[in-house]
Amino acid sequence: PFYVSSKVAGQIRVLLDDPKSRQLRLWDGTSGKRIALRRPGRAPVQRGAFRFSPSEDFVYASFLDKTVSVWSSRDGSPIIAAAQHGLAVNQIGISADSKWVAMTSRAERAIAWLAVTKGKPKLQRMDVGFPINSLYFHPEDPLVLLVGRNDKEGFAKVINLQTAKVVAAIAQEKLSASSNRPMSGFIYLGRHSG
Repeated sequence: PFYVSSKVAGQIRVLLDDPKSRQLRLWDGTSGKRIALRRPGRAPVQRGAFRFSPSEDFVYASFLDKTVSVWSSRDGSPIIAAAQHGLAVNQIGISADSKWVAMTSRAERAIAWLAVTKGKPKLQRMDVGFPINSLYFHPEDPLVLLVGRNDKEGFAKVINLQTAKVVAAIAQEKLSASSNRPMSGFIYLGRHSG
């Protein structure tokens, strides 16, 4: 897949996963020149685990060496060079204000997150007890909604990313195989995930 960014004034960017090298590439859409995304190592990017932030000021990605990186979309300079998250990621997202990046693992039933700041941000991790299907960020507050299900139950947890505490949890028993009821009450949350 590839993504095109044009929200930032005077800037058009194209982001893609190079199919041969499995390296993430960022291109200046006006000049056609490649913008280097500097990070240690050459681990392949995880398939589909990269995007522009909602503001398109940042590019973020998860890699097969279980690290996450965040860069400036303007010049490719690293905000987070390579933070070890340790998850087999199935989803990655960044908050609407671009202050938090989060990764989920369906198999490990866990979420990992960190603040998008220069230097060495502290990585947080929480086991949630259910396979995570979807990740949603609140549009204003440092909250993330995790929704998942197994064969019999649907689950939802809201986590405060600043305090690393669960602030709400719901379990719906006797769920039919085609039901989406655990997600229907959370339409007001903005989705910013891959």
